[in-house]
Amino acid sequence: NDEVFQYLMRYCINTFQQSNIMGMDKVFVHVADTYYLSGKVDWLDEETMKKLGEQVAKLRFNLVGNVAQDLKMETILGPFARLSEIKAKYTLVMFYEPDCGHCKKVVPKIWEIYNQFTRNEFEVMAVYIQTDKTEWMNYIEEKQFNWINVWDPYHLTNFRFFYNVYSTPTLYLLDKDKKIIAKRIGPETVENILNLELGKKKFSEIDFTAEEE
Repeated sequence: NDEVFQYLMRYCINTFQQSNIMGMDKVFVHVADTYYLSGKVDWLDEETMKKLGEQVAKLRFNLVGNVAQDLKMETILGPFARLSEIKAKYTLVMFYEPDCGHCKKVVPKIWEIYNQFTRNEFEVMAVYIQTDKTEWMNYIEEKQFNWINVWDPYHLTNFRFFYNVYSTPTLYLLDKDKKIIAKRIGPETVENILNLELGKKKFSEIDFTAEEE
């Protein structure tokens, strides 16, 4: 039935596009690919369809369950670091800016979590997203964050596209195979997942009511 089909398609695309539940963007991409972008839906104008395609493209590479796009970036000391070569059981890829108000709250919390685990258990690849090397170096020197500090001033990795970085901080938690297990989360969620997965705490001991900044 054409009317039921149109109703269901509109309901699905709107529901999963706007969902606040992590991972539902994967359903949105599936619905868009299978029905809208394949031509089975014919009631959208060309401009709307173009915008839908652009939104899907920004999500396609960073869905939960995907292997994260590899990043090879210059470190603050000069040599390059590669995401795929990090050996930790869990890796956090964190995109940030020193002057970002939210980053000023989140990054120190991540540093506290970082020091609760060994490097075999948990590592952080902190990606400075701007191009002012002096600002970046001064920030690292002042804060003494000695995790893997990297940047890509010439955007050779196209990280903004592959990780859909439109605001900071943006966090992706990866497993040992560099599959995305959580994204766009706060420090409390990072800590809870690590404590559970690494056996530091039992489920009953985790406080899931803590509000994230």
